[in-house]
Amino acid sequence: MLNGWNTLMLSTALPIQSYLRSIRRQRGLIFRVSPTSVSSMEIDSDLKVATISVGEFARFSPFTQRNDPLGFGNWRAAAGQQWHKEIQNRADSEGFSNEQSIKGDLEWRGWTFRLNGRIDQIRSQKDRTHLREIKTVTTPLPLRPEEVSSRFKSYCIQLLTYRELLNRIEAQPTGSVDLDLFLIELGSGITQSLLLDERFDTLVVDQLDVLADYLDRKLERLSRLRALRFKPAYETPRPGQETIQEDLNQAFERSPIGCLEAPTGYGKTGVAWEFALNRLATGKVERIVYLTSKSTGQIEAAERLDALLTDQSAASYWQIRNKAEHCVNVEFRCSTKTCSYLSDLEEKWGRSALEPMFLSTAKPISIDALKETSAAAGICPYETMRTALGYRDIWIGDYNYLFSANSSRLLANQPDFDPARTFLIIDEAHNLPSRIESNLSKELSALSLNGLIEELSEIGAGHKIHKSLTNLVNECLAYRKGDVLTLRQLDDLTDLLLELINLISTDPMPYESITPEALDTLWSLSSGSTALKESASRYIAWIPQNGLIRITCIDPSQEIRETLTQFKECLMLSATFQPIDGFLEQCGLADQLTPPQQVAPPAPWLEGAYNIAIDTRTDTRFKSRKNGEALTAATIAKLAERHSPIVVFFPSYAYAQSLYEAIAIDYPFYRIAMQRRGKGESLSSRAEFIDEAMRFHDIIFLTLGSSFAEGIDMIGGKIDAAIVVSPALPEVNAIQQAKRDYYQNKRLDGFERAYLQPGIQKVNQALGRLVRAPGQKVKVLLHCQRYAERRTKSLLADQYQNCQYIFKDEDLKRWIEEEPILKT
Repeated sequence: MLNGWNTLMLSTALPIQSYLRSIRRQRGLIFRVSPTSVSSMEIDSDLKVATISVGEFARFSPFTQRNDPLGFGNWRAAAGQQWHKEIQNRADSEGFSNEQSIKGDLEWRGWTFRLNGRIDQIRSQKDRTHLREIKTVTTPLPLRPEEVSSRFKSYCIQLLTYRELLNRIEAQPTGSVDLDLFLIELGSGITQSLLLDERFDTLVVDQLDVLADYLDRKLERLSRLRALRFKPAYETPRPGQETIQEDLNQAFERSPIGCLEAPTGYGKTGVAWEFALNRLATGKVERIVYLTSKSTGQIEAAERLDALLTDQSAASYWQIRNKAEHCVNVEFRCSTKTCSYLSDLEEKWGRSALEPMFLSTAKPISIDALKETSAAAGICPYETMRTALGYRDIWIGDYNYLFSANSSRLLANQPDFDPARTFLIIDEAHNLPSRIESNLSKELSALSLNGLIEELSEIGAGHKIHKSLTNLVNECLAYRKGDVLTLRQLDDLTDLLLELINLISTDPMPYESITPEALDTLWSLSSGSTALKESASRYIAWIPQNGLIRITCIDPSQEIRETLTQFKECLMLSATFQPIDGFLEQCGLADQLTPPQQVAPPAPWLEGAYNIAIDTRTDTRFKSRKNGEALTAATIAKLAERHSPIVVFFPSYAYAQSLYEAIAIDYPFYRIAMQRRGKGESLSSRAEFIDEAMRFHDIIFLTLGSSFAEGIDMIGGKIDAAIVVSPALPEVNAIQQAKRDYYQNKRLDGFERAYLQPGIQKVNQALGRLVRAPGQKVKVLLHCQRYAERRTKSLLADQYQNCQYIFKDEDLKRWIEEEPILKT
């Protein structure tokens, strides 16, 4: 039963009608009833109408707030519902009616706020109306009135808003409505009934101003964008760019999704920015989001955008960086328990002067300045960045901000982010399917789960949660290295995960006491488990080592399609969509009613730029690799003797290391620079490595698919010859075999989808970096007989199709010595 503690029951001693009337006269507040209702804020900028629920209106803030961890804690909602039910069961005896819907329009400073909500309890007696809002809280009760208005301001605003709407429907004087905020302490059941008096009235007026200010800034932003002026991507179009803007316009008239395929060096990024900025300036969209797979790609995209925008440009942009880069503490531990910069954010925002910093410049604020200014205000710099995004027209970031369950909340929680009004650019789009596969995959480790059990036991988690985690540990230990779970076993594992997630959501747990590491584990367990249950055939569960279950996604097409089709328009960029039907299949876009349009402009400077030869003398498959090692080493040495420095691409670091050692023994006079494993992820370190390697070495070893092979542009035009050792097909393992079977069951070429396409795509990407401008030329030796196979060769880009064949040593010698002729 509820404890009847209500000693802080306050009466409305002074009528507030005259006070609000004076405010309305000053600020132009008019009310009228309207039938519209929706579940989230929608903004019609032309009519100046914002449709929003009363609860969302009461909670609205242009500044970021910290939510409960992981969104867990449904047990609080369930417990709250039980308390609500018990209070509501008393309604008849107290003369209340439960769950009264209400809708209305509130006009303020030229805006119409179209509101809808549901009053928990309402009682009408003669000339007075009593409104009651029931809220469960974890804060110990009782509280002083000023504490209530500070801690639970949105609850107070919600009640005050109901009164303003009700007064216009019932035509009652403001002073005849009693507002009762009924608080229930969740753990103990202690209650506190607080009647809101005139001291609370300014809350709703202030909240109206907050929302009106935000919407006014939105109008100003859109008006400013209509005056947007920017430079063309290229004053003189490069060859093949003469009609590209019109080509893109025609493509988007036919479909909201376009695929721009053009070789490295064409200028795709600049072309995409110019097209998107035109959409922004003409009002077709209200925001641009540019995503790429590597942080260095974001830097390059920002630099290219900056070159198009003038000093007086009306467009502002922001490059999104991760949490760790924003941290001002010695150790990165993002938790309200350990970081004072995350506490009392609402109060700090109220007294900070950070907002002018967002509005003062169109360009991103440097990370150092952001950290310094935010820390001085006592606010986490990452939270400042989150708030600053809402003031920017263009966002540049990583794929994860759309496609990762953990990171996507950054954009999704922005109050004015609507994909249906946004132009999306996906750079290096050929990497999208594999990245989303990785995001949708997870691991279950018996070691981590045991650690979680120990920590949760220490903070008082229930027996059911302990038992559920133990069942998962036992499942991890039930298999041995190399095992692959059947679909039935995967389904049973998913049931265990869903059981745990349900317990975590419904059983009381002090999340504030859980370490960030444990929260990460909980998040990993919960993320994607429902999708796993609904479409288990798109996953494979296998055992890479004892005590560890790895659940790998083999088909991310559903998630990609559902995300991309939310946007007004989406432009995907790549040098290597080929084959386009395979790419669209992987993205779930092959069967769209309005299929994506491919735009593939000509690149005339590639005519004759590549002198390709296929070396059929060796087989570089793993089982035959050692036998051909001497021939491969000799081939590399011969090419380096004539064309030093040369670049040699390998499918793996281990293969490169093996050849490094072989050449060091048989040809010790050659200086070899080898990309180190895990090194060179920053643009500057990659540039430094390449510069040093080309100046002081004869041979440069790079790994296909790495940031060096796909993201390094400094070698274009600076080398005369390169070798690609092996087609770089993925190793045969449980994952690739599962992919092969999966696509085969869909009546597609499983081997091509699982092995050939990803391997040759890496080759195409690497070769594209060797010629980036007219006049550049290069010899490329494809060193493996598999390149000569029809279906392997057909996947090579068009500019690599015309090639010679090396059958014997004399053919190689003749090819090395001949001079390629560039066509004019």
